[in-house]
Amino acid sequence: MPKGVPVLLSALAAGGTLPLAFAPWSWWWLAPLPLAALFLLVMNASPRRAFGVGYAFGLGLFGVGVSWVHISVARFGDGGAPLAVTATAAFVGLLALFPATAVGLARLVSPRRRLIDLTLVLPTCWVLLEWCRTWVLTGFPWLILGYSQTGSALGRAAAPVIGVLGTSLIVASVAGALTLVAVARDTRRRLAVVAVAATAVALVAIVAERD
Repeated sequence: MPKGVPVLLSALAAGGTLPLAFAPWSWWWLAPLPLAALFLLVMNASPRRAFGVGYAFGLGLFGVGVSWVHISVARFGDGGAPLAVTATAAFVGLLALFPATAVGLARLVSPRRRLIDLTLVLPTCWVLLEWCRTWVLTGFPWLILGYSQTGSALGRAAAPVIGVLGTSLIVASVAGALTLVAVARDTRRRLAVVAVAATAVALVAIVAERD
């Protein structure tokens, strides 16, 4: 098996698990984990390599998450099975360009300092491309990361104040912090753990006070 294939398959699998964080499964707690896996896979990659890994992640994410398009085209669009499969595959391939561009751009502009890279650059680029996805070609905001938190304390506390993209940024930053916990030296690891824990405690406290 070629050297890069396991990485691409890992990215594909990670992307395919992310839709479980959204309805109808609504496993909101899962949302940062696949993204953390992606960040880990592209952390030391070149921009070109990161783009490819991000594209595989996007194929998994949208291949699972927008498979209903096939049903819409075949059943309600009266397009037939071949057209439905072709149209869905093309649509998934187009959408996969957004996460690919996000991590490729992050690798292009990153200062290569892990703390900044994982907690700021990668999360910001991810949300920037989510924002682009809300308006490019009339927009397709399906599977925006912040929507996964609709039933969580984070969603109830943050979404009314900072909106869905702001919520996405928090989730992506948590993903970056989790990655940092896995790879950083002891001091930075402790800082990342403290940041994640403090965010969780603060959100729970805010929700409890509002309720």
